[in-house]
Amino acid sequence: MKPFSKTLAVLLAAAGTAAAQSVPSSPVASKSCGDPGKELETSFELTVPKGARIKLVFAGCSEEGRNDYLSGYTERYYQGSDGYGLTLVTGHGDGAYPAANEQTSSDMLVSKGKEWIGRGGTIDNAKIVSGDSLKFGDLSVRAAKAEPPTIKECEAALPKPVYRGSELWLLTKTKAYYYREDCDICAELDSCDLQSHVIKEEIVAHSVDCSDLAKYKKGADVIYDSCAK
Repeated sequence: MKPFSKTLAVLLAAAGTAAAQSVPSSPVASKSCGDPGKELETSFELTVPKGARIKLVFAGCSEEGRNDYLSGYTERYYQGSDGYGLTLVTGHGDGAYPAANEQTSSDMLVSKGKEWIGRGGTIDNAKIVSGDSLKFGDLSVRAAKAEPPTIKECEAALPKPVYRGSELWLLTKTKAYYYREDCDICAELDSCDLQSHVIKEEIVAHSVDCSDLAKYKKGADVIYDSCAK
């Protein structure tokens, strides 16, 4: 779905009579607009009549400055298959009489092709990204569950085993840590960045044990720990 070119007031009025309005087009959106509403830049799942589920991927955003009547606002756009789209509109709270929750809530609009098909109303941003199903009419929207990090690229990048092959010891949301041995009296702990898949030697010693993992777990969001009891 392409970004909107109407003012916030006109846009929301159009959503109230969805079947009669066409989704307007405008220039390509920015990839991120930051706060307010930065947390909304994620994926969603739309459930449509007959139970079909459509994945909605964040496709960009645009910002509008304030005028004499309204505060500025940010529109974020999400694209799905079969022409389905989602738009979230977050106020900047910089108008003459901003609402108390203008920066922490967003208006939710759903489209298909060039037509508006539903409006979820103004909802707290925390509720939108909570993963709860937000139902309105015969539609529902929920934040998609985060995909677990994949380690297959890391495993492909690991050094070829010399004595004992690499074994996954620790997995966090950002890194995977592997233990290996290149000889019978040497041990090594390597890390792999899950985004870049760059391998780094963390520890090279005669031996490595579970106590050595402590500093890598501190403050990290641990997904798997082979040393956990």
